[in-house]
Amino acid sequence: MENYGKINALYYSLPLGLYNHESYFESLLYIKTNDNISQISKETYIDLVKAIYFDYYLFWYQPFMSNNEYIEYKKKVERVYQLVIQDVMNEMFCDISYVDCPLFHESGYIQPNTTLPVITRPQKKYLFLVVPGFIACTILIVWIYNTILVWLDIPINHVGAIIGNITSAIIATLSAIYFIKPKS
Repeated sequence: MENYGKINALYYSLPLGLYNHESYFESLLYIKTNDNISQISKETYIDLVKAIYFDYYLFWYQPFMSNNEYIEYKKKVERVYQLVIQDVMNEMFCDISYVDCPLFHESGYIQPNTTLPVITRPQKKYLFLVVPGFIACTILIVWIYNTILVWLDIPINHVGAIIGNITSAIIATLSAIYFIKPKS
């Protein structure tokens, strides 16, 4: 956890919803810094916690809760937030401690702050057109076949029309599979 510092102040992980009580517990809050600052003001810490609790947790759960559930959850968040404020009330600053792992100092062992490689999957071009194209082709083939049958004065309810419609659907399916299959 290079460049991550633990804020030495009370912090609670909020419950994940109203009924997941095991997810509510005292925990640690880490921040990433570029210059390993040794402390932050209590106001900054309170602002960080407020942003996490109110701008993230409450914002996230609001669409998934009824109004009564949201009000109840908001009250729970406000109670926990008050506990955090009371803990740092008499402090001017919150100290930050960093892990000093010897492995970070050995050259060649760990590459600090490297970015992960982006895994790209080959994009199937025009995949979003396959389903509508399949449906449109099937309808078009069935319509053309039925139009030819009417033009030839063959009754549509004749067995041949049914076989023709099934054949058209099979042809359209095979052509859709052909266009989806990746080309080598």
